[in-house]
Amino acid sequence: MSTARYVVTTLTWLWAASARADVPRFEFVGNRALSNRELRGAIALVFQDDSIAFDELVRRDLLTVLGAYYDRGYLEAKLAAPSVDSSTNTVTVAVREGRQFKVSAVEVTGDVLGDERAQLAKLAAHPNVAMSRTMVARDCLALAEEYEDLGYAFVDVEPMAKFDAVHATADLQFYVRRGPLVRVESVTIVGNHVLRDEQIRKLLTFSVGDQFNLTRVLASKRRLLAVPSVKDVVVAVERASGPDHAVVVIEITEVPTTRI
Repeated sequence: MSTARYVVTTLTWLWAASARADVPRFEFVGNRALSNRELRGAIALVFQDDSIAFDELVRRDLLTVLGAYYDRGYLEAKLAAPSVDSSTNTVTVAVREGRQFKVSAVEVTGDVLGDERAQLAKLAAHPNVAMSRTMVARDCLALAEEYEDLGYAFVDVEPMAKFDAVHATADLQFYVRRGPLVRVESVTIVGNHVLRDEQIRKLLTFSVGDQFNLTRVLASKRRLLAVPSVKDVVVAVERASGPDHAVVVIEITEVPTTRI
């Protein structure tokens, strides 16, 4: 629930969604670490918008291919200019993968609480694994959630990397800014029509005045989702009257009711 959040998106090759006749078929040459099938699977193509030019579709998807390489540690990967066979809409791309960068060292610094080694043990990043943006983002999230459980609702975890181009390695540092311990100042409930506020508050596993605890907030969300009349629950944590107080906003989407 911190203000620092990292979004990880999985991209999928969407053939079935296409209504276009000029769907490009990609072929890659020179690739070894990732197969043609893996590279195609990394590409997100949504073809409903016929106004997007074929060349623009190709450009976007080649950027996604580069992203797939970067996320596997191939930070030197390069793609040659594509060769297009317009009769078959086949796009052939030569790939130069380069070396795979690996993590050489990991540390947690800043406002660290407790044993750094115990925190490092919970991370996916460790020496000799491939450098990956997705891995780093998930580790930032894992560290932030640990501090949020301790009451630091607005903790920020900033990843920093120092690259060694000679040895193809990266030193990783996760810098923690804890901020103050936070208490729940108020709970705001929106979107409910069938369920009354009082019913919702009885299902919460935390109260106004409590020290913030992410596990309890998420447990409250699960309890609300178990109510038959609730379709979805979105929880947000916002700053309140001071840096050490928070407002927990609970947005309820109820199951539509049918009137006869």
